[in-house]
Amino acid sequence: MRTGNNKLFKIYEHPTERIEAVKVGFSWPAFFLSVIWMMVHRLWYSAVLWIALYAIVHVAEGFVERMEDSSLTFLLLFVVLIAWGALCLVPGLRGNSWREKNLVRRGYSPIQTIRAESSGDAISKAKLAASGNVSR
Repeated sequence: MRTGNNKLFKIYEHPTERIEAVKVGFSWPAFFLSVIWMMVHRLWYSAVLWIALYAIVHVAEGFVERMEDSSLTFLLLFVVLIAWGALCLVPGLRGNSWREKNLVRRGYSPIQTIRAESSGDAISKAKLAASGNVSR
């Protein structure tokens, strides 16, 4: 087993649901698939907010592209570009912490932090530790 590529995961348990593992740090799936990632992880309000923000930035971009003043247009298009970048970057930076807060809100409790190669590996290690068969 490779140990140099292990990531840190926080493990959450629920009395009636399955165990969840949340990676600590940046979320590449949230960065690339923002709204889809939010829906998969049941972050409904965040997904609706992001859809609204996408729509606002899209409308603003269309408005700016129809402007005639080229120097102001360039500046405003730069602002729109920054907004598009932020709409990708913020979920990547904050997505896992949003997910943790959502799990706690849904009745999950944090039980441990584990180093593992993947979330599935982290869950397996957590189950082994819970059963008393601690494996490193």
